[in-house]
Amino acid sequence: MDKNDLRILVGMFATVKLVTEMKNNVVIAPRNAVILATDESYVYVLKEDSSGTKVEKRLVTLGMEGENAFEITGGLREGEKVVTEGKGSIVDGNTVRVINGKVGAL
Repeated sequence: MDKNDLRILVGMFATVKLVTEMKNNVVIAPRNAVILATDESYVYVLKEDSSGTKVEKRLVTLGMEGENAFEITGGLREGEKVVTEGKGSIVDGNTVRVINGKVGAL
C-alpha cells in the first residue's frame, strides 16, 4: 500500500465481514424464527391435520450463524414451515390461523 494513500489513516476503524466457510445443500431458518433459550434452541413448526393448523415446538441443533439466518443441523427438515412472527403469543400445540403470512393463535 502506498503510504501517501489518504483513504486509510492511522486511528480509523473499519467493519469487515469475512466469509470463513461456504456450505451448500443445508437447511436454514430465519434468525427471527429461532428462539435461543438458556440451554436449548427451538422453533415453532406449522403442522396441518384434519382439525386445522397447529404449532409444534421443535428443538433444533444450530450450525453456522449468518447475518439473517442460522444453519439447522438437526431437528428441522427442508420444506417445513416455521413461525417467524407472533411467537410470543403461542405455545406448543396451539391451533393457529395463518393470515397474510402471519400466525395468530385461535
